[in-house]
Amino acid sequence: MKSLTVSIPIIILIFLCSLTLQSHAAIVEVTVIGFSFSPNSVTIYEGDTVTWKNLFYAHTTTSGTSCTPDGKWDSSYVDTFSRIFNEAGTYPYFCIAHCNHGMTGVIIVIKDNIVPVITGFTLPATSDSLTVSIISFTATDNAGVTGYMVTESSNPPSATAAGWSNTPQTTYAFNSEGTKTLFAWAKDAAGNVSAGKSAAVIIALNHMGDINSDLTVNLQDAIIVLQILTRLNPDVDYSKYLASGADVDGDNKMGFSEVIYILQKVAGFR
Repeated sequence: MKSLTVSIPIIILIFLCSLTLQSHAAIVEVTVIGFSFSPNSVTIYEGDTVTWKNLFYAHTTTSGTSCTPDGKWDSSYVDTFSRIFNEAGTYPYFCIAHCNHGMTGVIIVIKDNIVPVITGFTLPATSDSLTVSIISFTATDNAGVTGYMVTESSNPPSATAAGWSNTPQTTYAFNSEGTKTLFAWAKDAAGNVSAGKSAAVIIALNHMGDINSDLTVNLQDAIIVLQILTRLNPDVDYSKYLASGADVDGDNKMGFSEVIYILQKVAGFR
């Protein structure tokens, strides 16, 4: 998990002002003890939750300045109160009963501008199928990864583009064979998109049984072989099918071995 980076002068300023800068977490706790909020100033990211826990006495957490409520929230007198902060900004608050005694606090909400990082993306070196398995696809983010995508383009997708998945993709279907490159991407809830990480695979299909070179083996291939055997159409140049690499038994002929192989493959026996 990444931490928010700040310069030394800012760290000193934060210390002097009693500010606590949290690394990103879903929930940040403020303790209401005695007549103070501890810590009295917290910096969080958009979408984080602050929970106040009242240990002693009757206190409220009420938004506003100069002991005047501004209507954003008011816990009333309860032991525990939580609020999600979805918009960047500075949110001062106080205890209604003890504001005049200096019982105040502030929540500082900042935008999450930290992009996710692809930590791993691996494809097999070769594949004999257009559908390629993705060996590994991992990513990290300070606030959590909310989307994964793989593309053949090196152009980063937008956070609102179609095709994002809540979980890493495990396969990808190409349209043709050859040397292919995929790019992995990740995004977070704030809409930050990672840099792409690439991986390559060489796809060399098994053409056995693919008589007409349409990258599929089906009944049409079996019909062509039977036409070759019977010479039903003397006007067709059947020699082109011999050059397709579809010879299954290495005899440099189209025959019943090819028909049987194709039918078995169509039936799912191969």
